[in-house]
Amino acid sequence: MHLVVVGNHSLEVLSEWVASKFSDIESRGNTRPVVDFHPIGKAELGKLVHYKTVCKKYELKLEFALPELKSVNSAKPFAYINALLGHKEPGSIYLVLRENGWATATSGYSIITFYDGFSTYEISVTATPEGLENYEAMVSVIFGYIKMLVESGPQEWYFKELSLCLSYLNPSNYRLFIGAQEHKAVECRLEEKYYGVLYLIGDLPSHMTSDVKYNRNIAKMLHLPGRNKFLPENLSVTKPATIADPPALEPVLLRKNDKIEVWFKQDDQFFTPHGRIGLAISSEYVDNSPLNHLLSTLLCKVVSAELQEQLFSASMASSYFNMSPGGGLINVGVSGFSNGLPNLLKTALQKIKTFNVDTQQFSIYLAEVERMIQSQRQNGPTSQLFRQLDNLHMVPAFDQDMLEEELKAAELTAEEFESSVQSLISLKQEKLTSINEEFGELWAHIKSGKYSFDKVDKDVEHLKQLSKDDLLAFWDKYVNEDTAQGYTRLDMQMSSAKTWQPTTEEFEMYPSTILALYGSLRSEGHTGLSIVDVQSFVSSADASSSIESLLAELSALYMTKQVSSVSSKVSEVANTTDVNVEAPGIVFESLSKIANALQMAISSADKAAKYATLNKTNFANIDMKQSPEGIWLINDYKRFQHTQALHGISVPSRKLVPLIAESG
Repeated sequence: MHLVVVGNHSLEVLSEWVASKFSDIESRGNTRPVVDFHPIGKAELGKLVHYKTVCKKYELKLEFALPELKSVNSAKPFAYINALLGHKEPGSIYLVLRENGWATATSGYSIITFYDGFSTYEISVTATPEGLENYEAMVSVIFGYIKMLVESGPQEWYFKELSLCLSYLNPSNYRLFIGAQEHKAVECRLEEKYYGVLYLIGDLPSHMTSDVKYNRNIAKMLHLPGRNKFLPENLSVTKPATIADPPALEPVLLRKNDKIEVWFKQDDQFFTPHGRIGLAISSEYVDNSPLNHLLSTLLCKVVSAELQEQLFSASMASSYFNMSPGGGLINVGVSGFSNGLPNLLKTALQKIKTFNVDTQQFSIYLAEVERMIQSQRQNGPTSQLFRQLDNLHMVPAFDQDMLEEELKAAELTAEEFESSVQSLISLKQEKLTSINEEFGELWAHIKSGKYSFDKVDKDVEHLKQLSKDDLLAFWDKYVNEDTAQGYTRLDMQMSSAKTWQPTTEEFEMYPSTILALYGSLRSEGHTGLSIVDVQSFVSSADASSSIESLLAELSALYMTKQVSSVSSKVSEVANTTDVNVEAPGIVFESLSKIANALQMAISSADKAAKYATLNKTNFANIDMKQSPEGIWLINDYKRFQHTQALHGISVPSRKLVPLIAESG
């Protein structure tokens, strides 16, 4: 067993805690099982496995069988191999595949996994449809590069362990996986028993194993990367003679006008050769429509992809670039060793300003964004719901269920309340551990437009003055739906596209509980009642009756409607009204979603709505509709989001005075 303890307490305190809490645990030595065989044996090698993916994507994976290599892992030979197989400079696997239109800009290559008794190594490529059609050529490029590595001979940084590891990455020691939603000329008729993945296993042809042929023209394109220009040349850190205690809370505003703000914060607490630079490029077009948001996403994708050659070299030097749209901004950031950040940022900004992409590459990037959107639709309902919730949260909001569960302030003793307050104060005063954490906090204050750099100190000051009665008063004034004036609530509901959904007219006409009950009936296949029937039944039902009685009455109504419907159809066919038809008996169970929906509809039928209604306000221009209870339906969250932004402009918490005054 291994134990790691991290905390902001002294080593003596941490050691004492570990000794007191873990000394009584008996050590059983190494109990991990050792595998005495390799799961990828001769029967598994040399196989070609096609499998179907859920999302629309194209994958190519080469899996190699290795013996246990923990003995050489201290020399990190695979870190070197990973860097070479994954580099994106001229002469790389990546650029050869990309220039042929076979791989996307986000191709990744290596994953190493160790087990007791054996190891495996994987080379993965995110391909294009054209790439899968040419998978044999792609595999040839990969093995051609490995062959070049072996034949290049030892470099000054080579290890003998590296040669050993490379010897296992050969065409006779791998199996190939190809994943896609659809495969040409291949029928995946076998089904994996745990996840139901459809697949097919076949043998690799000899020209992909023992008799690999290498394309000489492509072989000439493959070579080792050159010197990394992003490697820092100076890692020294000069500490000031006197270290500020506590560190400065806020950065310095160097320059400000109607087009630009420049902030700077000198590291005065970590003293490491690292830094971060953030740019927030404001544009009214970034998020003002779904199309422009998509175009902004595509722009960031294209620029990042076109920068792959430089970005990979920077990442090998522990410096990173990111670019993404959001909140009406194009966010650009670089991080890593301070010495190399100006060069990285300059390279990125020059590409943003002057980038150009040919038609073939653009079509690849566009297809990748399309696949990304389609894949998001395959996400679980919870993740999709919270993604939409984040889009809507432009104003302060509270999770009511969580607050009701966690607060329970009325039941707290004075000591328990004080303990909770002190815990929150300790959490807020917890020391930052890195420049990245400090940058994140300061950057959030700047981007918000509030510049409340001293927020933690102010929060702590208010918390120290807080009483239990203050908390209860806050709850009743703003959160408690029974006492809060102008009570409003944001509900999110995620429904399958295959289930019934009300029309806009139905939403405006019927309460949400009636719609839910009607939808529950339809989802169970009970389509014999109209929404008018459901509304009439709930309105006339006796709320004091048991749920079993109500279900029985609803079942009787349903069967009556079914008999009437069937009789009418038979009469039309027989041209007679003298028809006697019996419908099969239907009983709605008390433990079902129909029962739950019915109970909610009955209990809410005689209750006044507690939502803040704005009956005199017309929100048709942003495509919002209101239900009978006063619930607002947001059809276009982008329009709603921008309306919130207009009414929620951030107000700075201080007067901004730049260090450098504007001339003229």
